[in-house]
Amino acid sequence: MTRDIYNFFKNSAKRQRELEECQHFCEVEPHKILKTSQTRWLSLLSVVKRILEQWSALELYFTRSSLEDRMLSSENILYALRNPLNKIYFYFLNWILLKIVQSNEYFQSDKVIITEVYPKMCSTYKDLLLCHMDPKYINQTELFLVDPEREEQFITLPNIYLGVGVLEHISKLNAEEKKDFLMRCRNFLKTCCTEILKRFNFNDPILKSICILNKKKKIKPQSIIELANAISRVSKNFSLQQLNNEWRALFIIKTHPEIDSMVNTQIDQFCAELRTVKNLLGENQFENIANFALDLLCYPHSNAECERTFSKCNLIKTDLRNKLGCDTVDALLLSSQATKKACITFKPTRKMLSCMTSDTLYKKL
Repeated sequence: MTRDIYNFFKNSAKRQRELEECQHFCEVEPHKILKTSQTRWLSLLSVVKRILEQWSALELYFTRSSLEDRMLSSENILYALRNPLNKIYFYFLNWILLKIVQSNEYFQSDKVIITEVYPKMCSTYKDLLLCHMDPKYINQTELFLVDPEREEQFITLPNIYLGVGVLEHISKLNAEEKKDFLMRCRNFLKTCCTEILKRFNFNDPILKSICILNKKKKIKPQSIIELANAISRVSKNFSLQQLNNEWRALFIIKTHPEIDSMVNTQIDQFCAELRTVKNLLGENQFENIANFALDLLCYPHSNAECERTFSKCNLIKTDLRNKLGCDTVDALLLSSQATKKACITFKPTRKMLSCMTSDTLYKKL
């Protein structure tokens, strides 16, 4: 349906202008109809939102088009628009795809979120499970032991939660349509939860333990030994007793007012600045725990950043620039990273300028 609507307007300026007249008449925003992507299916959310926004204008346009032009394509689209079942499916997709897209965008973040991944995924997964399964079973069972396909723990079809839009419009369906719709949506939720369980290990000891480094976590354990034992490859370079002493001093004693000024910073910046905090003797009091945390924060939360780098390489080394050396590509990638936030106002340092000499730039072999 979304493809048919887009294809109907994409190559006709006359139809697009007539649609704008209908949009003005229905008092909706004069936005264009978006195209669904075959490979980037997360773009479907934007398409669904746009169709729902333009529903009244589209229905008006295709009503006039079917009467005047008598085209089979416009009549089919009008029939689909007037079918209340289709609109309810759009309301369901608008609700569920938002949750999936937000979770996906979270993993594509370029910030350090490894300490927040586990609670975020737990809340997302549990939210989807509670939409179609018994709350008692979900709350009394460890998430990694929950079976999303266990039918005896499904709640009855009328009690499934599918968003406010569905609740407001589902009364327009007859009993048979309503049952079929609810079963299809429950299968969607079941499959969604099953796929999440395949991709994320809710019993991973590292992801569960590393959460204690999250600054937003109010209750802190008195010992960091559990985390150190879970990631012994990193902790073997530190004294466990020293780590524990600094951890207790940091989150239990709290006698350093300068730490409060760093609360709103990112976790990696917080740990970097924590290394410089000194005690009364002028010693770096939290150097070990800060270095230990920074080593752990190097763990990637996804491969999104690597994929971005591959895409940049493809944009830099094209068919017309196929003789670029690895050093040149590497330098261009670093330059892009250095000027990412403000390339127009970027000012090179003196050290950078001192490197821009003929001896450095044009080395003689």
